Parts: sequence; structure tokens; C-alpha cells
Amino acid sequence: MKKKLIFSAILGFFALALLLSAQAIPQKCQEITLKGLDGKNYTLADFKGKVSLLIFWRSTCPHCRHEMPRIKELYKKYRGVINFVPVSLDTDEEHFSNYLKELQPNFLIFRSLELRPCVSEVSKIRGVPTLFLLDPNLNIVKKFEGTTSNEEIEKALKTLGIGVEKRLQLR
Repeated sequence: MKKKLIFSAILGFFALALLLSAQAIPQKCQEITLKGLDGKNYTLADFKGKVSLLIFWRSTCPHCRHEMPRIKELYKKYRGVINFVPVSLDTDEEHFSNYLKELQPNFLIFRSLELRPCVSEVSKIRGVPTLFLLDPNLNIVKKFEGTTSNEEIEKALKTLGIGVEKRLQLR
């Protein structure tokens, strides 16, 4: 019991340190329109209040094509616990549509060419895929560049107190 309490205190300390050192996504970025493939418009501000995984990707990117099926797995595990915000940077509509048929995403995909340069002002985005783990106030807690394992993402989620226990509470 005592070890568990000490572990919880240490974990809380690190989570607080991460939150205090996090970079905020500027308000102007939070207000940029994201077009959901459901036909509705969204903004990043709509996702406040819950941890979010912001994903910049492109269907023509081989690493992104490798990454997106793993995002599907994460979504199955953490749906309802965190927000998934995959933002496609595709400009080739035919290629994008064909890839979506192949991927058959189990989550909503967004489109925006304006969000990436805005977010890049506070945390440079050198290529895709680039993922940002955001706290409930849309502060950048962790940035992942290139192919990232689900284990790495889940490890970062644990620093925010999100793990198997949190998922089970929601069932």
C-alpha cells in the first residue's frame, strides 16, 4: 500500500511537471476550421476538456500509411477516453479517397491545410506523420515525429493518468 502511494505521488509530480512545461497551442490555431468527413466543421477548441491526440498525416506518405492502422488499434482501446484528431494534409482527392477505402477508419478524419503551419509556429513540424499529445487545455505534452509505436504513445498517456484502469472505468 505504501509503495503504491509513493508511486502515485511520484507519477503525479511528473505529470504536474509535464503540464507546467507544456507549450500551449495558440488561440488562433484553436479557432481554425477542421472539416470533418462527416460534413461538419470543427475547431481544436471543440476538443478542450479531454486529452487529445492530434495527428498530422498524408495518404501519400509511406510512414503515415504504416501509422494509420496502428492509430485504429489505439482508437479501439481509448475511444471515449481521449479525443483522436487525425488531420489529413492531402491535396490529391483521388488518392485520399482511395486510401480511405483501403483504411476503412473507425474514427472521424479531419481536413485542414491551415492548422499545420499554425501549430508549427510553436512546435516545428518537419514532416509527417507528426503526432501531438495534448492535455485537456490543448497544451502540447509530447510530440512524436515519424513512425511511433503504440507503446510509446501509451507510455505518454500514462504520464497524464490515462491507462487501462481509466478505460475500464468508462465501460
